[in-house]
Amino acid sequence: MVGLINTSLDLVIEEGFKTSSAPKILVLDDRKIADSVTNIIDTVGDDIVNLRFPNFSHNDLENLTDWMSDNFVKNCALAIT
Repeated sequence: MVGLINTSLDLVIEEGFKTSSAPKILVLDDRKIADSVTNIIDTVGDDIVNLRFPNFSHNDLENLTDWMSDNFVKNCALAIT
């Protein structure tokens, strides 16, 4: 999909690539993380306790977007309101 866009991108959000080698931010419910999911860099879910990577609550979108901007977006010119 990214190859179809003729521009430089800092961040692409896609769904359904659990087995790819791309870095992943998992949005979780009460299910356990499958062992087949690799390269997890962050999780979103309530009551998730995992010290290997950051976790944000489903209601904490402001801090999640700040984290994503700090870690992925080189020239952030987007205001989220």
